Amino acid sequence: MDDPLLKISVVLLFALIFLLSLYSLKFLQSILITTKQHEGTTVVEPPGTTGWPIIGETLDYGRANLKGFPEKFFYDRVRKYSSKVFKTSLIGETVTVLDGPAGNKFLFSNEYKLVTIWWPRAIQRIVPITDGITSPSGIQLMAAGYHTTSTVITVLMKFLADFPDVLNEVLQEQNEVAKSKSPGELLNLDDIYKMKYSWNVICEVPRLAPPFQGGFTEALTDFTYAGYFIPKGRKLYWTGISTHMNPENFPDPEKFDPSRFQGKGPAPYTFVPFGGGAGMCPGYEYARVEILVLLHHVVRRYKWEKLIPGNINERLKVNPYPLPPKGFPIRLQPRTT
Repeated sequence: MDDPLLKISVVLLFALIFLLSLYSLKFLQSILITTKQHEGTTVVEPPGTTGWPIIGETLDYGRANLKGFPEKFFYDRVRKYSSKVFKTSLIGETVTVLDGPAGNKFLFSNEYKLVTIWWPRAIQRIVPITDGITSPSGIQLMAAGYHTTSTVITVLMKFLADFPDVLNEVLQEQNEVAKSKSPGELLNLDDIYKMKYSWNVICEVPRLAPPFQGGFTEALTDFTYAGYFIPKGRKLYWTGISTHMNPENFPDPEKFDPSRFQGKGPAPYTFVPFGGGAGMCPGYEYARVEILVLLHHVVRRYKWEKLIPGNINERLKVNPYPLPPKGFPIRLQPRTT
């Protein structure tokens, strides 16, 4: 082989075969339930794989989000490992996923006892703010203070344009609230609590399109969950979107149906767009007031139509928040009746 290019090609080919062999071996080992010794005791680790070096399974996760099916990443692995607890690697970090209401309940109930809020280093690096704000709680407050509310409002406006019967009921309720007020009188909390149907509509938005697909935590101590050993320092992930889109929790989950929140509403830990437990989003009530007040004025003063019609069943692209893939330009007109 006198041709230098041929020599390089052969070397690269053998290097690729070697890497693929290592990866295959690592994959086969990872999908099996592994045991190891910890302080003299045999413990069982969650099944799963960390995927490719450095990038892990981030590309698979990103691909599912961009296609509008972020829950598929989790469903595929739950089926593959026959377990709602599995390990993966996302954004450069090895994490253990606790899928479903039981996992949500465990993590939320043990916030600041067994686990604490945590964000991957990659996310902390891209937030251009001070060190105090880039703490885990600071990032959560910053994101919750703007991105979540603006995302919910955008998707809410889309769904109201897509479902005129829902919009009419919202308008009727808001007109009733307005009729109960004296001229020039401002809204108060009693008025907010009267907007029950409107709030049901708003809740259905983050069920279908939660601004945060889930959240990261870190184990503060060794513990066991569902028979699997979780060591101190292990990163964990709870997933809201796979809980929301599971027909066991919400029948016909892809349907926009505000009636799901009538009466007692969803079962505990099945509707978690704001997290839960001690680490629940502190801006939950503020967001409720903010969105309802905005909705009260917008639906009574304006009509709007989408400039890009599209399919009402079109999935929202998550990048990193769930929004219409082509944006949401509208034509806004004053409401005369």
